[in-house]
Amino acid sequence: MALLCVGITAIIGMAAFAVDVGAWYQAQQQAQAAADAGATAAANDLPSSPSQAVTDASTYVNKNIAGATTTTTTPYGGNSSQIKVTVTKSVPTFFAKIFGINSVQVTASAAAKANAGTTSKWAVFAKDTTCGDQSITIPGGTLTINGPMHSNGDLKVSGANLTVNGNATYGGPNNCSWQQSGASPNYNGSTSPVRDSTNYDWPEPWTVSSIPCNYNYSGSVTLGSSSGQTLASGVYCNPSGTFKVSQAGVNGNVTFVADRVQFQGANLSFTPYYQDLLVYNIGTSNFQWSGAGANTSGTIYVPQADAQVSGSSGVAYNLFIEAYTVSISGQGWTLNGNGPSASGSQGTQLIE
Repeated sequence: MALLCVGITAIIGMAAFAVDVGAWYQAQQQAQAAADAGATAAANDLPSSPSQAVTDASTYVNKNIAGATTTTTTPYGGNSSQIKVTVTKSVPTFFAKIFGINSVQVTASAAAKANAGTTSKWAVFAKDTTCGDQSITIPGGTLTINGPMHSNGDLKVSGANLTVNGNATYGGPNNCSWQQSGASPNYNGSTSPVRDSTNYDWPEPWTVSSIPCNYNYSGSVTLGSSSGQTLASGVYCNPSGTFKVSQAGVNGNVTFVADRVQFQGANLSFTPYYQDLLVYNIGTSNFQWSGAGANTSGTIYVPQADAQVSGSSGVAYNLFIEAYTVSISGQGWTLNGNGPSASGSQGTQLIE
């Protein structure tokens, strides 16, 4: 019996070590990712607005980890363009409770700096690095994009009279190509974009688990049953299904989180309810915006699929489109970058 008791104690101890240490390690990795995101985002505000940097650090940490404490230091290292972000979180134990250990504290830190250059807000970002996938395609004509545009892969422009008022870059780590068949392009005062071989990460990363849901759905759901309807404010979640908005003039202060999102109605007017996120298209089916005319702002985040956005003459979207690949069509409309600040093709750099 004595040997059995000793053996059971040892087995429980090993289980505590295996299960709890694994959970602590996972929490540590999540805290580090949150610190990296917070520092990178916050550095965009430096050196001109340190108070906003502190706010943005907390905002981006909370997007990536829940229930953590954020501590910021700026100036950092005597440099007003640098900031350090420390993330601390208490992680509960499982088996280790038997030994009186109810929780452990994990801590991670990251420091970032603002790169010199002209600062403006992101307009378009494509994460795909595969040459031949046409990471950003622009068949639309007489389009104006106000803000930086970057492709980690190809850039193909077939529409005429494209104007990009901001840094326009392409190529990524595989040195993918740029193709121009449309006439009279203007890339920030040049007739061609700039090749950039850096593999940039998401300028504004999001995680599903960090977004609180106000309304939960499943299956294929059409929101807005009549023209001009105002949707109730809040976050609409359908992680395994589809949201469609097909009626004209539907509006609201909302955030859509679904496997797939499709905007088909004309003259939609949406503002983001949860921070600056309007759409999180989770799955591998393409996000589609085909309705003509809109008064909408926020971030469209499509990490695994193509973001297909179209507009009509005279329309202005105040959006940040960040997706695995991006397709921009339509005629005569304007995209005003509404994403985080960018300097060059990427405004900040992790230094620790």
